[in-house]
Amino acid sequence: MATVGIDVGGSKVMVARRHGETLDIREAAMPTNWGELVQLIAQHLESLGVSSSHAIGMGIPGVVQNSGTCWVPNCPALHGVNVTEALSRRFS
Repeated sequence: MATVGIDVGGSKVMVARRHGETLDIREAAMPTNWGELVQLIAQHLESLGVSSSHAIGMGIPGVVQNSGTCWVPNCPALHGVNVTEALSRRFS
């Protein structure tokens, strides 16, 4: 089974898929809003052949609060978004 990771930073987004010894990475500039970020992640996941059967881990440059929303003042696309809920809904 492949492992999928998403690294969201202040200036770029990286999506990686490891399967055995193979590591495939996609990288792009950080979008300015949540909708564009989700679309970018979806495009990268599709290009890497990731399906809804994969587990996805995501790192963000901030804090996920008890409510599930993100506190990410230097990353407006994530600030105030409940990432777990939103990504689960979008990517099953």
